[in-house]
Amino acid sequence: MLDNTVFNDDYATYYDDLYATKKYGAEVQYLIDCFNTTSLEGFRILDLGCGTGKHALLLAQAGAELSILDRSEKMLERAVHRFEAANISVNAYQADLQSFEIDQQFDAVISMFAVIGYVTRTPDLQRLFTNIRKCLRPGGVFVFDCWHGNAVLSEKPQSRIKTFNIDDHQYYRLSETSLDILTNTASVKFTILDASSGLKTVETHEMRYFFIPELRYMLHQAGFVSIHFEPFLKPGSYITEQEWNLAVVARVCDAAN
Repeated sequence: MLDNTVFNDDYATYYDDLYATKKYGAEVQYLIDCFNTTSLEGFRILDLGCGTGKHALLLAQAGAELSILDRSEKMLERAVHRFEAANISVNAYQADLQSFEIDQQFDAVISMFAVIGYVTRTPDLQRLFTNIRKCLRPGGVFVFDCWHGNAVLSEKPQSRIKTFNIDDHQYYRLSETSLDILTNTASVKFTILDASSGLKTVETHEMRYFFIPELRYMLHQAGFVSIHFEPFLKPGSYITEQEWNLAVVARVCDAAN
């Protein structure tokens, strides 16, 4: 069953404005570098947890063939509309990460903005990684980012307030986070307040944070043979306790191996 308790209609409406300053272009270039290909022409990519489709569209505009998947109907609708406005075709699937089935193979699978963290149980994660492995062609690559457990525990998440505007209306988003160290999860309560009307939207997102040894083990178990970790958007940099966002690049062996 799809989980419709997060990224509901109201939150999805605010999403692009909340992240208007996010560096999508830099993130897509980082992905392309991770793919280790000289051209994206005909390069087939599956974007898991695509959100409103900004990463996917930029990759498609660079020549890749995109399939996108999200469990939120509203977010997926916005992503498809973005592709339609750009007159670019896309295969779109509404499904949960834990149970999706796509009978195709891809050169790359991506999952951005810590989406993997929404799969909080280890058996579900192992099933997801195995499913992703099956979706990849020989030599294919799986790239994702996630919360780094060492940083989460050493720095502890703080309550934050973010201000943003939509059509001359001012909004506030309050984030409040509590940790469960027995399950390696964070419960993040988002409250969005319309300063003019006082109307509120409230969602609680359960997120898992990760440690490198467990990810390496699960990915190896799923059949990935080369697994690389580094700070997200900082290729070649050393991973410290202050690095909240990990990038993970996991590769499938090629046909010759």
